[in-house]
Amino acid sequence: WIFDDVNQDGELNAVDIVRLKKQIVGIDNNTVYVANYGSDKASGSAVQPLSSFEKALEKVDDFGVIEFFGDNSIDSSFEWKNHNKRITVTGDTLDFTGMNGTNLILGDSVIFDDITLNFDNNDYLFANGHSLCINEDVVLNGVIRLYGGGVKDSVINGDTNIKVLSGTYEGIYGGSNNGTINGNTNVYVGGNVNSSITINHVEKYFVYGGGVGGTITGDTNVTFTDNAKAEVVIGGYNGWSNGRIYGNTNVLISGGEMMGVYGGNYFGYNWEQFDKNKS
Repeated sequence: WIFDDVNQDGELNAVDIVRLKKQIVGIDNNTVYVANYGSDKASGSAVQPLSSFEKALEKVDDFGVIEFFGDNSIDSSFEWKNHNKRITVTGDTLDFTGMNGTNLILGDSVIFDDITLNFDNNDYLFANGHSLCINEDVVLNGVIRLYGGGVKDSVINGDTNIKVLSGTYEGIYGGSNNGTINGNTNVYVGGNVNSSITINHVEKYFVYGGGVGGTITGDTNVTFTDNAKAEVVIGGYNGWSNGRIYGNTNVLISGGEMMGVYGGNYFGYNWEQFDKNKS
């Protein structure tokens, strides 16, 4: 067993022994394992991994861990149902490029840790009111848009909380895409977010406390720090459509690089909308 090719890379070496140790410990540590060679009829242990992320989400306990072996693809039938658990997702590779459509909508609070996540450019990731953390040791392939809130016309009752420490994002939003947040938004951007971009007036990499229009009944809170980069950091929302923030917009800059900071809203390029967007 010790000399098995545990990580399925075609080689037998010390990496396999380290991975095997993690597997053995994980059996008694509320960890569910997934591999492309597994089966959803299996137990979900290290030696009998499941085959699908969807089944792992059902099986894992609150505060549990889902660990992936090898390259694992999400197909067009995948739906992240609402379990309202708090989980950590880790391991080798999780590929979302086969999703049906461009929206990944979370049904649980998630910490992505020490894993490679593949997205197509212009994919959307909605935390949907669940807490989301993308740790610094995550490799995120693709340039995506990330929302703490939900899709169009959604209603989130409660605060949004997103912490982003790695990856490249065309936009990071505390709010929704033309939806309602009955609460506050909390956005923390640090680590090496957008580290590969060039800051200029051509490419658009924005961080918003709000969303794209929509309503936020409480405050927006943005922290921007470490080595993160953005063209503009904005306390309010992107005003491509009507919106309103009823509380205060708060921006804390303690590091990073940016070209501009807006305390209120970024109203887009539709000048006629300017007088309709309010905080």
